[in-house]
Amino acid sequence: MQQERRLLQQKVNQAAPAAVLRGWGLGYRREMADWDVSAIPADFFEVAPENWLRRDRERLHELRAGGRAVHLHGVSLNLGGTSPVPVDFLRQVRHLMAELGTPHYSDHLAASGDAHQLYDLFPIPFTETEADRVADRIRAAQDVLGCRMAVENATWYTNVGGMGEAEFVARVLDRADCQMLLDVNNLAVNHKNHGGLTASEFVATVDPRRVSYVHVAGHEFDERFGLHIDTHSQPVEPPTAELARRLRREWGCPVLLEWDNDVPDLPTLKRELQWLASTTT
Repeated sequence: MQQERRLLQQKVNQAAPAAVLRGWGLGYRREMADWDVSAIPADFFEVAPENWLRRDRERLHELRAGGRAVHLHGVSLNLGGTSPVPVDFLRQVRHLMAELGTPHYSDHLAASGDAHQLYDLFPIPFTETEADRVADRIRAAQDVLGCRMAVENATWYTNVGGMGEAEFVARVLDRADCQMLLDVNNLAVNHKNHGGLTASEFVATVDPRRVSYVHVAGHEFDERFGLHIDTHSQPVEPPTAELARRLRREWGCPVLLEWDNDVPDLPTLKRELQWLASTTT
Protein backbone atom coordinates (compact mmCIF):
# COMPACT_ATOMS: atom_id res chain seq x y z
CA MET A 1 0.00 0.00 0.00
CA GLN A 2 2.74 2.47 0.94
CA GLN A 3 4.63 1.71 -2.26
CA GLU A 4 1.46 2.28 -4.30
CA ARG A 5 0.93 5.64 -2.61
CA ARG A 6 4.51 6.67 -3.32
CA LEU A 7 4.16 5.78 -7.00
CA LEU A 8 0.91 7.70 -7.31
CA GLN A 9 2.38 10.71 -5.54
CA GLN A 10 5.33 10.64 -7.94
CA LYS A 11 2.88 10.78 -10.86
CA VAL A 12 1.17 13.80 -9.30
CA ASN A 13 4.49 15.52 -8.58
CA GLN A 14 5.64 14.88 -12.14
CA ALA A 15 2.45 16.33 -13.62
CA ALA A 16 2.58 17.73 -17.13
CA PRO A 17 3.03 21.51 -17.57
CA ALA A 18 -0.74 21.79 -18.12
CA ALA A 19 -1.20 21.12 -14.40
CA VAL A 20 0.53 24.35 -13.38
CA LEU A 21 -2.06 26.52 -11.66
CA ARG A 22 -2.14 30.05 -12.93
CA GLY A 23 -4.37 32.94 -13.92
CA TRP A 24 -8.14 32.66 -14.11
CA GLY A 25 -10.13 29.45 -14.19
CA LEU A 26 -13.64 28.27 -14.90
CA GLY A 27 -15.80 25.54 -13.42
CA TYR A 28 -16.52 23.16 -16.31
CA ARG A 29 -20.20 22.18 -16.57
CA ARG A 30 -22.14 19.77 -18.78
CA GLU A 31 -23.70 22.74 -20.64
CA MET A 32 -20.25 23.35 -22.12
CA ALA A 33 -19.95 19.89 -23.71
CA ASP A 34 -20.57 21.16 -27.25
CA TRP A 35 -18.49 24.31 -26.95
CA ASP A 36 -15.26 24.86 -28.83
CA VAL A 37 -12.66 24.25 -26.12
CA SER A 38 -10.19 26.66 -27.67
CA ALA A 39 -12.75 29.48 -27.42
CA ILE A 40 -13.10 29.21 -23.64
CA PRO A 41 -10.78 31.91 -22.22
CA ALA A 42 -9.77 30.06 -19.06
CA ASP A 43 -6.25 29.22 -17.90
CA PHE A 44 -7.49 26.14 -16.02
CA PHE A 45 -10.69 24.21 -15.31
CA GLU A 46 -12.30 22.53 -12.34
CA VAL A 47 -14.63 19.53 -12.33
CA ALA A 48 -16.44 17.48 -9.70
CA PRO A 49 -14.70 14.08 -9.60
CA GLU A 50 -18.00 12.40 -8.73
CA ASN A 51 -19.19 13.19 -12.28
CA TRP A 52 -16.21 11.56 -14.00
CA LEU A 53 -15.13 8.48 -12.06
CA ARG A 54 -17.37 6.19 -14.11
CA ARG A 55 -17.62 8.27 -17.26
CA ASP A 56 -15.51 8.54 -20.40
CA ARG A 57 -12.86 11.17 -19.68
CA GLU A 58 -11.95 12.07 -23.24
CA ARG A 59 -13.33 15.60 -22.76
CA LEU A 60 -11.07 16.19 -19.75
CA HIS A 61 -8.05 15.10 -21.72
CA GLU A 62 -9.15 17.36 -24.55
CA LEU A 63 -9.13 20.30 -22.13
CA ARG A 64 -5.64 19.33 -20.95
CA ALA A 65 -4.41 18.90 -24.52
CA GLY A 66 -5.19 22.59 -25.03
CA GLY A 67 -2.63 23.47 -22.36
CA ARG A 68 -5.10 23.95 -19.49
CA ALA A 69 -5.03 22.05 -16.20
CA VAL A 70 -8.09 20.21 -14.90
CA HIS A 71 -8.45 20.13 -11.10
CA LEU A 72 -10.89 18.28 -8.86
CA HIS A 73 -13.41 19.93 -6.55
CA GLY A 74 -15.74 17.44 -4.88
CA VAL A 75 -19.16 17.67 -3.27
CA SER A 76 -19.63 14.35 -1.49
CA LEU A 77 -16.74 13.71 0.91
CA ASN A 78 -18.98 14.64 3.85
CA LEU A 79 -16.14 15.96 5.99
CA GLY A 80 -18.58 17.33 8.54
CA GLY A 81 -20.57 14.10 8.82
CA THR A 82 -20.14 11.07 11.03
CA SER A 83 -20.10 8.22 8.51
CA PRO A 84 -16.75 6.52 7.86
CA VAL A 85 -14.34 8.36 5.58
CA PRO A 86 -14.99 6.79 2.12
CA VAL A 87 -11.71 5.01 1.44
CA ASP A 88 -12.72 3.39 -1.86
CA PHE A 89 -13.97 6.72 -3.23
CA LEU A 90 -10.75 8.48 -2.22
CA ARG A 91 -8.67 5.78 -3.89
CA GLN A 92 -10.58 6.45 -7.12
CA VAL A 93 -9.99 10.18 -6.71
CA ARG A 94 -6.30 9.49 -6.14
CA HIS A 95 -6.07 7.58 -9.42
CA LEU A 96 -7.98 10.31 -11.27
CA MET A 97 -5.57 12.92 -9.90
CA ALA A 98 -2.66 10.90 -11.24
CA GLU A 99 -4.38 10.44 -14.61
CA LEU A 100 -5.01 14.17 -14.98
CA GLY A 101 -1.64 15.16 -13.56
CA THR A 102 -3.14 17.39 -10.90
CA PRO A 103 -2.14 17.85 -7.25
CA HIS A 104 -5.37 19.74 -6.55
CA TYR A 105 -8.33 17.99 -4.93
CA SER A 106 -10.73 19.81 -2.63
CA ASP A 107 -14.11 19.44 -0.97
CA HIS A 108 -16.26 21.52 1.35
CA LEU A 109 -15.96 22.20 5.05
CA ALA A 110 -19.51 20.95 5.52
CA ALA A 111 -21.65 17.83 5.89
CA SER A 112 -23.38 16.31 2.87
CA GLY A 113 -25.22 13.29 4.29
CA ASP A 114 -24.31 10.16 6.24
CA ALA A 115 -26.80 7.44 5.27
CA HIS A 116 -27.40 8.97 1.83
CA GLN A 117 -25.77 11.63 -0.35
CA LEU A 118 -28.09 14.61 0.04
CA TYR A 119 -26.48 16.76 -2.67
CA ASP A 120 -26.50 19.76 -0.37
CA LEU A 121 -24.07 21.22 2.15
CA PHE A 122 -24.93 21.49 5.83
CA PRO A 123 -23.00 23.52 8.41
CA ILE A 124 -20.65 22.19 11.05
CA PRO A 125 -21.12 23.66 14.56
CA PHE A 126 -18.41 26.20 15.28
CA THR A 127 -16.94 24.51 18.35
CA GLU A 128 -13.43 23.35 19.27
CA THR A 129 -14.65 19.77 19.57
CA GLU A 130 -16.09 19.80 16.07
CA ALA A 131 -13.05 21.55 14.62
CA ASP A 132 -10.78 18.85 16.02
CA ARG A 133 -13.10 16.03 14.94
CA VAL A 134 -13.39 17.30 11.37
CA ALA A 135 -9.65 17.97 11.18
CA ASP A 136 -9.02 14.34 12.12
CA ARG A 137 -11.34 13.26 9.29
CA ILE A 138 -9.39 15.43 6.85
CA ARG A 139 -6.12 13.88 8.03
CA ALA A 140 -7.61 10.43 7.47
CA ALA A 141 -8.65 11.44 3.94
CA GLN A 142 -5.17 12.79 3.25
CA ASP A 143 -3.64 9.52 4.43
CA VAL A 144 -5.59 7.70 1.71
CA LEU A 145 -4.82 10.32 -0.93
CA GLY A 146 -1.14 10.35 -0.08
CA CYS A 147 -1.06 14.15 -0.33
CA ARG A 148 -2.66 17.26 1.07
CA MET A 149 -6.15 18.24 0.01
CA ALA A 150 -7.90 21.60 0.31
CA VAL A 151 -11.14 22.45 2.11
CA GLU A 152 -13.48 25.22 1.05
CA ASN A 153 -15.10 27.59 3.53
CA ALA A 154 -18.82 27.06 3.06
CA THR A 155 -21.94 29.20 3.17
CA TRP A 156 -24.23 28.55 6.12
CA TYR A 157 -27.71 29.80 6.88
CA THR A 158 -27.95 28.83 10.55
CA ASN A 159 -25.35 27.52 12.95
CA VAL A 160 -24.47 27.00 16.61
CA GLY A 161 -21.27 27.18 18.64
CA GLY A 162 -19.19 29.77 20.44
CA MET A 163 -16.36 30.16 17.94
CA GLY A 164 -16.29 32.64 15.09
CA GLU A 165 -16.09 31.19 11.59
CA ALA A 166 -12.56 32.49 10.97
CA GLU A 167 -11.29 30.98 14.22
CA PHE A 168 -13.02 27.69 13.45
CA VAL A 169 -11.55 27.47 9.94
CA ALA A 170 -8.06 28.36 11.16
CA ARG A 171 -8.18 25.64 13.81
CA VAL A 172 -9.26 23.03 11.25
CA LEU A 173 -6.50 24.02 8.83
CA ASP A 174 -3.81 23.95 11.48
CA ARG A 175 -4.83 20.65 13.08
CA ALA A 176 -5.39 18.90 9.74
CA ASP A 177 -2.33 20.49 8.11
CA CYS A 178 -4.34 20.88 4.92
CA GLN A 179 -4.83 23.58 2.31
CA MET A 180 -7.74 26.00 1.90
CA LEU A 181 -9.86 26.73 -1.15
CA LEU A 182 -10.81 30.31 -0.32
CA ASP A 183 -14.32 31.17 -1.56
CA VAL A 184 -14.74 34.94 -1.25
CA ASN A 185 -18.33 34.84 -2.50
CA ASN A 186 -19.23 32.55 0.43
CA LEU A 187 -17.62 35.06 2.80
CA ALA A 188 -19.74 37.85 1.31
CA VAL A 189 -22.95 35.80 1.59
CA ASN A 190 -22.26 34.86 5.21
CA HIS A 191 -21.53 38.48 6.14
CA LYS A 192 -24.74 39.69 4.52
CA ASN A 193 -26.80 37.05 6.30
CA HIS A 194 -25.16 37.01 9.73
CA GLY A 195 -22.96 40.08 10.11
CA GLY A 196 -19.58 39.43 11.68
CA LEU A 197 -16.41 39.78 9.67
CA THR A 198 -16.55 41.26 6.21
CA ALA A 199 -14.95 39.26 3.43
CA SER A 200 -11.86 41.49 3.58
CA GLU A 201 -11.62 41.17 7.36
CA PHE A 202 -11.91 37.39 7.15
CA VAL A 203 -9.22 37.24 4.46
CA ALA A 204 -6.90 39.21 6.76
CA THR A 205 -6.97 36.24 9.19
CA VAL A 206 -5.95 33.70 6.52
CA ASP A 207 -2.39 32.47 6.02
CA PRO A 208 -1.74 32.92 2.27
CA ARG A 209 0.54 29.87 2.30
CA ARG A 210 -2.50 27.72 3.07
CA VAL A 211 -4.52 28.93 0.06
CA SER A 212 -4.51 26.73 -3.04
CA TYR A 213 -6.64 29.12 -5.06
CA VAL A 214 -9.72 31.34 -4.85
CA HIS A 215 -13.36 30.88 -5.87
CA VAL A 216 -15.71 33.63 -7.01
CA ALA A 217 -19.38 33.34 -7.96
CA GLY A 218 -22.67 35.21 -7.83
CA HIS A 219 -25.59 34.89 -5.43
CA GLU A 220 -29.21 36.02 -5.04
CA PHE A 221 -31.53 37.29 -2.32
CA ASP A 222 -34.48 34.97 -1.64
CA GLU A 223 -37.45 36.85 -0.20
CA ARG A 224 -39.04 33.60 0.99
CA PHE A 225 -36.30 33.13 3.56
CA GLY A 226 -35.05 36.67 3.94
CA LEU A 227 -31.53 35.40 3.14
CA HIS A 228 -28.91 35.72 0.45
CA ILE A 229 -28.49 32.32 -1.17
CA ASP A 230 -25.29 31.00 -2.73
CA THR A 231 -26.89 30.10 -6.07
CA HIS A 232 -23.90 30.44 -8.44
CA SER A 233 -26.39 31.76 -10.99
CA GLN A 234 -25.47 35.43 -11.30
CA PRO A 235 -22.49 37.59 -12.26
CA VAL A 236 -19.90 38.21 -9.56
CA GLU A 237 -20.57 41.30 -7.45
CA PRO A 238 -18.03 44.12 -7.93
CA PRO A 239 -16.73 44.04 -4.30
CA THR A 240 -16.15 40.29 -4.53
CA ALA A 241 -14.40 40.68 -7.88
CA GLU A 242 -12.20 43.46 -6.52
CA LEU A 243 -11.18 41.38 -3.49
CA ALA A 244 -10.31 38.46 -5.78
CA ARG A 245 -8.24 40.77 -7.97
CA ARG A 246 -6.38 42.02 -4.90
CA LEU A 247 -5.61 38.47 -3.76
CA ARG A 248 -4.47 37.62 -7.27
CA ARG A 249 -2.23 40.68 -7.25
CA GLU A 250 -0.86 40.48 -3.71
CA TRP A 251 -0.82 36.73 -3.03
CA GLY A 252 -0.42 35.46 -6.58
CA CYS A 253 -3.52 33.30 -6.09
CA PRO A 254 -5.24 31.89 -9.16
CA VAL A 255 -8.99 32.65 -9.22
CA LEU A 256 -11.76 30.43 -10.55
CA LEU A 257 -15.28 31.45 -11.60
CA GLU A 258 -18.10 29.12 -10.60
CA TRP A 259 -21.37 29.41 -12.54
CA ASP A 260 -23.42 26.29 -11.82
CA ASN A 261 -27.07 27.23 -12.35
CA ASP A 262 -28.66 29.03 -15.29
CA VAL A 263 -25.33 28.68 -17.07
CA PRO A 264 -25.14 31.42 -19.74
CA ASP A 265 -23.78 31.11 -23.25
CA LEU A 266 -20.10 31.26 -24.12
CA PRO A 267 -20.05 34.98 -25.09
CA THR A 268 -21.52 35.90 -21.69
CA LEU A 269 -18.99 33.80 -19.79
CA LYS A 270 -16.17 35.21 -21.91
CA ARG A 271 -17.23 38.75 -20.97
CA GLU A 272 -17.45 37.78 -17.30
CA LEU A 273 -13.97 36.23 -17.29
CA GLN A 274 -12.50 39.19 -19.15
CA TRP A 275 -14.13 41.62 -16.69
CA LEU A 276 -12.88 39.64 -13.72
CA ALA A 277 -9.34 39.62 -15.07
CA SER A 278 -9.36 43.33 -15.90
CA THR A 279 -7.02 45.72 -14.05
CA THR A 280 -4.93 42.81 -12.74
CA THR A 281 -1.19 42.67 -13.15
